[in-house]
Amino acid sequence: MKLRGESVRQGKTVLLLFLILFRLGMAASVRAQDVTEPVAKNILFLSIYQMDLPVSRLSMKTIQAEIAKIKDLKLNFYYEFLDLNRFSGEDYLRAMFDLFKLKYANKRVDLVIVINHRMLKPWLQHRDTILPDTPVIFYGTGREEDFALDRLPPDVGGVMGEEEFTTSMRWFLNTNPGVDEVVLVHGVGPIDQLFVNMVDEVRDKVCSDRVRCTDWSGLPVTEMKRRAALLKKNSVILYTLLFEDAAGQQHKPIDVVREIASAASVPVLSGYDQFIGTGTIGGYMYSVEAQTSAVMQMGLMVLREGPDRKPTVMKKGGNQFIFDYRALKRFDIGLSTLPPGSIVKNRQYSVFELYPKEIAAVLSTLLVLLVLVVFLGRQTKRLNSAQAGLIELNESLEDEVRSRTVEIVSAKEQAEAANKAKSVFLANMSHEIRTPMNAIIGLAHLTLKTDLSAKQYDYVAKIEQSAGTLLAIINDILDFSKIEADKLDIEVTEFDLNEVMDNLLNMIMVKIPKRRLELVFDLDPTLPTSLKGDPLRLGQVLLNLLNNAIKFTENGEVVVAARPVMIEKDLAVIQFSIHDTGIGMSPDQQQAVFGSFAQADSSTTRRYGGTGLGLTISKKLVEMMGGKLTVESELGVGSTFSFTAKFGRYEKDNEERSMPFELLRGMRVLVVDDNDLCGMVLKGHLESIGFAVETSNSGAEAINIIKRADGSGGQPIELVFMDWKMVGQDGIETIRKIQQKDDLNHLPKIIVVTAYGAENMEKQADDVSFDGILSKPLTQSALLNKIMVVMGDQLVSPKAWQSNLQEKTAGLEQIRGARILVIEDDKINQQVARELLKKEGFIVAVAENGRVGLDLLYASLENDPFDAVLMDIQMPVMDGYAATEKIRKDDRFSNLPVIAMTADAIRGVSEKALGEGMDDFISKPVDPAVLYRTLVKWIGPAR
Repeated sequence: MKLRGESVRQGKTVLLLFLILFRLGMAASVRAQDVTEPVAKNILFLSIYQMDLPVSRLSMKTIQAEIAKIKDLKLNFYYEFLDLNRFSGEDYLRAMFDLFKLKYANKRVDLVIVINHRMLKPWLQHRDTILPDTPVIFYGTGREEDFALDRLPPDVGGVMGEEEFTTSMRWFLNTNPGVDEVVLVHGVGPIDQLFVNMVDEVRDKVCSDRVRCTDWSGLPVTEMKRRAALLKKNSVILYTLLFEDAAGQQHKPIDVVREIASAASVPVLSGYDQFIGTGTIGGYMYSVEAQTSAVMQMGLMVLREGPDRKPTVMKKGGNQFIFDYRALKRFDIGLSTLPPGSIVKNRQYSVFELYPKEIAAVLSTLLVLLVLVVFLGRQTKRLNSAQAGLIELNESLEDEVRSRTVEIVSAKEQAEAANKAKSVFLANMSHEIRTPMNAIIGLAHLTLKTDLSAKQYDYVAKIEQSAGTLLAIINDILDFSKIEADKLDIEVTEFDLNEVMDNLLNMIMVKIPKRRLELVFDLDPTLPTSLKGDPLRLGQVLLNLLNNAIKFTENGEVVVAARPVMIEKDLAVIQFSIHDTGIGMSPDQQQAVFGSFAQADSSTTRRYGGTGLGLTISKKLVEMMGGKLTVESELGVGSTFSFTAKFGRYEKDNEERSMPFELLRGMRVLVVDDNDLCGMVLKGHLESIGFAVETSNSGAEAINIIKRADGSGGQPIELVFMDWKMVGQDGIETIRKIQQKDDLNHLPKIIVVTAYGAENMEKQADDVSFDGILSKPLTQSALLNKIMVVMGDQLVSPKAWQSNLQEKTAGLEQIRGARILVIEDDKINQQVARELLKKEGFIVAVAENGRVGLDLLYASLENDPFDAVLMDIQMPVMDGYAATEKIRKDDRFSNLPVIAMTADAIRGVSEKALGEGMDDFISKPVDPAVLYRTLVKWIGPAR
């Protein structure tokens, strides 16, 4: 009890001392904050310079520093940099002031700040039409007549500075009597001529019998740098300005002074404070910083005191001696030799010079603390005896903690070693298992192609399905083991995003017909498709998320979307999302779903299967691609998995081809789909091509739209995209009613869109006719190719020929009569090529596939061989690649030009075509001018 009472008394004493210390720290009075709302003022800043010059950056930096000091005003600046050194014509100035009139004539501007007399004069000429009553403050260098001081209006004032180098040189020569040579560095361009008088003044007032002046203006900058390095200590360099050297090379003055100062073996003097930090020692300088600060002070007086306060003119404002401490130190120039009042920048001050008041306060505090320490020391002695027992107890506890820590570290190392060994084992075993599993799957697939009984076919099909499921599980385990072993890598290669999405569609479509699902691909048409990254891993993540969405969605819709987040020249950040209307997840399930071997709950595993590794792997892959995988879900409503990924970009040859739909641009198209999302996505694709698109969500409404367009006297509906399965009247019944309308003047072409298989749809539509079928989900490449097939007759109309043939190809006359073999399976495209070629006097033969084309080629060798082959890529029996391979293997056709024709305008097949031995390629529908130019290019040299 005695010890406890003594501790209480000691605590009260310590508390009292701390209160005294706190009171000492708060002794300085704190000025009350002014709660008055600052008054907003708008200032227009006009500069003749470009924004990235040092004078511009220094001006804005000084303005911001002055603004930070102001409490009673809220200043809003409008900056205008006219770049008059590069654009100075009257038309340019007139256009700029017309623009200012539009921007500021109806805006309240309280003050105009103008930099340089070359900006002041045109502003005063035009101010009456823009801001006639706004006071003007100018600053810059020049003579009184440059600023026309005798003719300034009463509300115009400012600060004039002077550009002169004589004062700098006199100071340097007086303090360095051993220097007898001044090297003059300046430019010879048109802008440099504005400053030649300053160089002449130095010659007149500095150069003498004792001090000779050497002019380097006749040298290029590279030679100046070389000579600067060779100068002796009896020389000094005076740099004025250099915009253009004797070699006609354009320069930024700050770059020149930086290069010469870094190379020079002697000091370099200059006359502008924005050059401080480039290596020049400084001198008597025109200070943009000081002049800008003075202008701000003058402007604040005008803003605070109102119209009664007229700005004045301050002459020779902003000039002072300014030096760079680092450059002075380099050439061993002492601070004592500098003129009185000089400003030394970049100087390293001692802590005592920088913070004298703060150090005094710290020392006072330390003194108080010292008193406190002495007092506490006395109290500590009284507590030592009581603490001895505690120390002994603590030591025993620490020994026990150290022992336990060693045991924990050892156990942790053993667990990490076991985990690493497990990962290595899983990786090795997964590889060993994959090889025989691939053999099982392959042999099962081949067995299914043989003659089997129904029971045998069922057994083998189940073997193949089970083996595929097992292989997918093994692949997940392999990837997970790579993640744990930190061996999972991301490759960077050039790829096409459209190919990734097409591959994804091909792999997933086999699962869709088993469910009542609407699968939608909603890809932003503005997405860049030529990317650099890992297409395999991107496709793996998308396939995993899409498999999950389909697996957990019995009916409804699954939407795959991609949107640009940030697009730059060499970088693309894209957001992918997969939304489903499936079973959804609770918040607790969402927290656990990305864990290893985790699913929503155990019943999910029993019902839907899976290892629970897919999302863990996907999350890691997304992070390696520079993004983050997230989920939003509501139980019983559905889920949305989203992630972003970073990709590089590249330019693919022939990728920026103009779309082959100019003749159809503006054509009216009707999209009929009872699923609003599907209709919106398809509409977006069509509008990006250039069609005028209308939408309808029912067959009856679609018929009314077609009738109104047909009878309006305007443009009718030319093309209809008709969904098959719709509530109420389905697509087939709607087509039947459209075609039974006798009062329609124009029947549109119809493409049926189905998510349930083209074969089933065709069986139910045997009594109606339509022009094409598209399977959902739609990709843009499939959509474009189908439109080209359906609308082919309009894409090659005589009007199109006449328009394209207005551009005659040079050299066409010399190759007329050449024999051309067209290998093309589409009848319309055959007709197009034949008529285009015959019209210009070519002899044309047509083959419907690669095999027939080869037969014609071999037969032509006996009579008249062909001069060129126009080769379609995708054909039955033998495609264009296989036919070209056989042609190139025959030495008799070594010089025969083979030109690919492809409708795959989006995907870009030129690289593959050229790699397979073709000489060139033409996009379909064929542009006559391009066709003729290509033939002239290849047939002329061959003949």
